[in-house]
Amino acid sequence: MNKGVTATLVILIIVGAGIAVFFYIGLPEPKPSEPELNLTNSDEQTYVIINEFKPSSDVLEEFVELFVHNAPQTLENWTLTTYDGELVNIPEITSLRSNSYIRIITGNGASDVDLGDGQATIFAHLNESILDLAGDEIGLHDANGSLVSFVRYNNGNGDDVPTALLNDINIALPGIDSSISFFREDFPRGLWLQTPATAGEPNIASFSTSGKFGGEEVWIINGARNDLQYEGIDDVAALGETINVTASAGVNATVIGLIHEHINFSLNLYRQLGFGTPQTDSNNRIIIRVVNSSANDTTGSTSSNGTIVLRIGQRATREELKLVGEHELMHTFQFKRYNDSTNATYRHIWFTSRWFIEGQAEFFGMWSMLKNYPNMTLDSWMDMASRIGGLNWHDHYRNLNESSPFGEWIGTWNDYMGSYLFMKWLNETYGFNTLLQIFNHTRYYGFGDARNVSPEDAIRQVLNMTLADLVIRFWSWLILNANRANGVPSYTEPHVRMNYTDTPLNDTAAVRGRGGAIIEEIEMHGESPFTIRLNYTHADNTWVASVLVFYEDGTNETILIPINRTSHVGEIHIDPKNPKRIARIWIVKGVLSRYTEKITMRIIPDHERVVNMTYTGTGLNDTVSLGPGESAYEVIYINNSTSFSLFLNWTGGNRTHLNFTIIRFWSDGSNDTFRVEYVNETWRGYVLDPDAGPVTVTKLVIIKENLNETAINITMTVTPQNETPWNAGDPIIPNDPWDLWGPPYDQYWNPFGGFLQGYIFLDSTRGYTFAGEVYGGDVFGYMLAANHSVVLEFQFTSSSTTFQMLAPTTGIYYVVFYAGEGILDSLFVTSFII
Repeated sequence: MNKGVTATLVILIIVGAGIAVFFYIGLPEPKPSEPELNLTNSDEQTYVIINEFKPSSDVLEEFVELFVHNAPQTLENWTLTTYDGELVNIPEITSLRSNSYIRIITGNGASDVDLGDGQATIFAHLNESILDLAGDEIGLHDANGSLVSFVRYNNGNGDDVPTALLNDINIALPGIDSSISFFREDFPRGLWLQTPATAGEPNIASFSTSGKFGGEEVWIINGARNDLQYEGIDDVAALGETINVTASAGVNATVIGLIHEHINFSLNLYRQLGFGTPQTDSNNRIIIRVVNSSANDTTGSTSSNGTIVLRIGQRATREELKLVGEHELMHTFQFKRYNDSTNATYRHIWFTSRWFIEGQAEFFGMWSMLKNYPNMTLDSWMDMASRIGGLNWHDHYRNLNESSPFGEWIGTWNDYMGSYLFMKWLNETYGFNTLLQIFNHTRYYGFGDARNVSPEDAIRQVLNMTLADLVIRFWSWLILNANRANGVPSYTEPHVRMNYTDTPLNDTAAVRGRGGAIIEEIEMHGESPFTIRLNYTHADNTWVASVLVFYEDGTNETILIPINRTSHVGEIHIDPKNPKRIARIWIVKGVLSRYTEKITMRIIPDHERVVNMTYTGTGLNDTVSLGPGESAYEVIYINNSTSFSLFLNWTGGNRTHLNFTIIRFWSDGSNDTFRVEYVNETWRGYVLDPDAGPVTVTKLVIIKENLNETAINITMTVTPQNETPWNAGDPIIPNDPWDLWGPPYDQYWNPFGGFLQGYIFLDSTRGYTFAGEVYGGDVFGYMLAANHSVVLEFQFTSSSTTFQMLAPTTGIYYVVFYAGEGILDSLFVTSFII
């Protein structure tokens, strides 16, 4: 095309008498001289490129966009041409800066030549379009006429230009709201795509996801012309709810293609797994903004409206791109659940439970990456992540007391790795459906709303366990089994090392709040059994503890240490030779609540203030004097099967504060501990039948602790018991419930320690219903015949607190209970006619 502009030529003719006569003749105005094309590229070629264009018959819709990659000294006297006779002169642009955009619009308007905000607009003030709809050439030349950037589309329109010029493309013309955009590869070469029109803004690659569960529209915004902020989840270490994006160039076409592949794969996967739908923008689109990062590793963020930000690292791999992108994509599913719960002003999703949302996002991002790239193993990924400086288990969460993943989120890489490994353990221990149920139970309706269900609440609903119950088990897995099962590097460096030589040990260590833990190792160089006692002071702290036992034969086991939340004491008994010789133990102590706190550990050998006795079917007596804070140990070796009662009495009446612990040692080598605190009370009694259960009791250790500020004397009496049932000859009356837990039978049915046993007379013509009240865990029971053979086994749980039986024959039976992790608080028996 030739779009010359008409000008006016004035000719002056001199006529006599000094009269001047003017004639006005319209002649074509000379065109600005086009720069002479050079076959060599401009020295400025890597500075500015033609980045997007839209041919149109409407001069206000037609535009060419330039991207300033590295700002040159000036753009003055640069020209844009289609080689058809028209030139658009680039005026002087002020505030030239890199990573900015200049849009050149064919029609009329007020130009903005200040590039300080990353965007300038030049109106060419032409009345006709300059981009041929059938095909054309576009060239950008510097002030010397040398070629800076060039593109030819649809084979051009026949202009005589060198065929070796760059970006010779053959692409369909865009629709009404579309343009043709450039995505660089090896700069300045790249890929041209039909895209949404974004004059003066970063280019957008758009696609609709395919597959059985696809269908979402995805926009990948390539770069940012200005610094941006979003509200949402920033997964850069140590950052919080404000997402900061630094103005940056976009990424190359290969990365765009990988993101397309990854998002399409994972949207199908997450929806197939049952996570519902992701959060989208107001136009039902998933928005992904991609920028370059100067760091080696790739990081991401997600806003509350579903916008994902990916900062592509200098050493990024396709696996890393996949993992980070899918981590952020899982956040969009989490935000959808959050936004569907509440119409309130935006507040961080599950604000105090970042451990859950980050652990879930990292776990399923990893899951998706490994499924998308089946040749990549978890071990090889962790090796790769370590090399490129990303999140990995070789370098992160290697010191349990330097991170706090289970409290108010700090967001170090250690926290991310801890929460990821916790989710991995949950999945392997309880299954994927459990993870999905916990996710589906969560709700947020606003701060303080009673309908809120936090992840911690959801865990209690789904697993009937607290977060503390899970975390102490998770640490055991991490230390003992994670290396063998998953290749996680072994923890070989405890925080404290000590040797046990049959003498007391004391230690006080500080533990970081919000999920920190320390590991203390004790090498076994002694023979005496001992008690591990833990003490802390802060009433609001939630402590958890366990003992990891390493036997000399190479096996190991975990023993949880029960923590009394009232007395702030945890205690457990260890025998270095029973059930087999122990090489060492690791005591793991962690605090899940807010405060960093010191915890004191005492190792107390049994022979320290121990009284040893043997029960042979006759009575025993013992009295000990204890000063304030002192403890005493009685060991009763059991060499007779006759039932006996254990009674304790002390001076000072009821104005006392005492702790009593009874440790039962079983014939199969196991032991368990029950503990009770007395404050201004009297002893309620304790009865034990050594062989009434599935295995026999071989030893009792009774630990007495004086918590008073004055000395006290405690007397213990062991008395053999007559096995005649208390209700012999008085069968239970139909429909008349018997409370077998109240006076005068409470010494036999006491809810702490030992076998909780009784004797009842059953009538074979009736059925019986036993109803218990249980808390804290499971309680197991047996119905025994008069010869102690097991007639029936049963179990009480918090969700199953009754069982029914038919009496096999009329006569006397035992009912025997022993605790798993629970306490039987009451027992009622009713009968009915068969």
